Amino acid sequence: MRIGVIGAGIAAGYLGSELQKMGHELIVFEKSRGFGGRLATRRVDDAQFDHGAPFFTARTPLFKDVLSQHSSSVVEWTPRVITLAPGAKAYKRDWFEPHYVCTPAMGALVKSLLATSEVQFEREVRSVISQENICLVQFKDGSVEQCDFAISTAPAEQTASIMDVDLQGVSYSPCFALLGIPTQSLEFEAAVVKDSLIEWIECSSRKPG
Repeated sequence: MRIGVIGAGIAAGYLGSELQKMGHELIVFEKSRGFGGRLATRRVDDAQFDHGAPFFTARTPLFKDVLSQHSSSVVEWTPRVITLAPGAKAYKRDWFEPHYVCTPAMGALVKSLLATSEVQFEREVRSVISQENICLVQFKDGSVEQCDFAISTAPAEQTASIMDVDLQGVSYSPCFALLGIPTQSLEFEAAVVKDSLIEWIECSSRKPG
């Protein structure tokens, strides 16, 4: 079967790799210019910012197995982590389980998972229409791709619009990422911040890779 997957994030990466193992033909449509989704990295001049998920853990045998199969794209991150709080002295914070990042950028794991798949970038899907035994994937530029099935891994609001389904019961806890370049060297690689609108600070340039 020819299966279209909307989005090129970690969900699409795992789904796509498993579908290919089953012998299906896969085509991935991504509206941005690269892999990642929630594992987003942005480059500004010579600086690189992980403004999506900055790291992840592996707590299930399944995900640990995925990481072992794509070990060239993943490395354990062991930064100097501190806790900051207004009016208090900073203190070291220990992590009690391995934390991982992707190298050279957070989208590298997805890129590895989809290494043998057809991926089309800058292809924004407008709608998916089911007609008898086929799905027509329509794009904002007016073009159309035909698939046997179409699967959306995009956020719920986007998926609801694309596929005309009711996903109002899905809720999110949003957060914002502020990108900045310090004017002096930091004494830590990452920090948990208490009693502040800013909850987490990290220095992406000190990550492995």
